[in-house]
Amino acid sequence: MNYEEITDESGKNCGLQIPLVPERGYHLTYPDSPVKVKHLIKSEDRHLVLTPLSTGMRVTGFGEFSKMMSKPIEKRYLQLNTHMNGLIKDMRADQQEPTTWMGRRPTTPDSLPVIDLHPKHPHIGMVFGHQHLGLTQSPISAKLITAMFEGDKKNQTLKDFADIIEAFSATRF
Repeated sequence: MNYEEITDESGKNCGLQIPLVPERGYHLTYPDSPVKVKHLIKSEDRHLVLTPLSTGMRVTGFGEFSKMMSKPIEKRYLQLNTHMNGLIKDMRADQQEPTTWMGRRPTTPDSLPVIDLHPKHPHIGMVFGHQHLGLTQSPISAKLITAMFEGDKKNQTLKDFADIIEAFSATRF
């Protein structure tokens, strides 16, 4: 478990450490995919998601925990390729040269994001630890941290989350 030190804009430590571990995800993008899909497709049995992009077809899958700077596990890409051949008959994934990607996303031990103001420095807002859900959870997270900065107790977003907002506190660890 890594502990990330929270620093201010000058890099000074603000006296708060948050336990984080990288959760990694993999994807392949097939630029010359012979198969075109018009919308996102999720394969429940193979635990994959296919996404049409202007740059080709992307397949994502496999989440894992790792050390912060450990290298990608190359066989994950081979596994994605094998699943693509099994999922789409005409894909011929093993005859293509997809681009590879592996990314790390910060995850807290309880899998909940941190959405909070620093307890000693309330001008520092913290919104992180959403794992692979950052894109989908960012709108409500932004509403929450904005309402916290404004300090408006009558804010509807804060009212809606009043019974669970402590679960996202930076001091819960």
